[in-house]
Amino acid sequence: MEAAIRVVRYLKQALEMGLLMSSNSSNQLQAFCDADWASCSSIRRSISGYLVKLGNSLISWKSKKQAIISRSSADAEYRSLASVVAESYLAQWFIQRIGHYYSLPVSVSCNSKSALQIVNPVFHECTKYIDINYHFIGEKIQNGLIQTIYLASMRTTS
Repeated sequence: MEAAIRVVRYLKQALEMGLLMSSNSSNQLQAFCDADWASCSSIRRSISGYLVKLGNSLISWKSKKQAIISRSSADAEYRSLASVVAESYLAQWFIQRIGHYYSLPVSVSCNSKSALQIVNPVFHECTKYIDINYHFIGEKIQNGLIQTIYLASMRTTS
């Protein structure tokens, strides 16, 4: 409740500000994520980043240092993937609450084949340490709420 009151106060003070929402774009939710493995040189934490779009309109984005040190680039990317799936799920809930239509499944693009393979139950047995994230993302895929897509990047890592 305290957070909601802070948001309302902010909105009251920033009435002239806003996000430009395209009136003629599609109702497709799209999400993109990436991680920079161990990029913080002092403590070797990874940086996650993601964005969520409704059609051509950006509705959510974030870049943040991960709370846990990832032992592999796949782990860092998978944590980023879990974050964007959670954010896209929240966006779906919000869009429904305001009475807007969007089409399913949400396209979630990731540039790590390793992270996308972890979602597959066949590969899951080797990675029990990320059990909770697997079940979270896997459930959203099984329910038809998201679909994961490999998006090649300019980097040479997977």
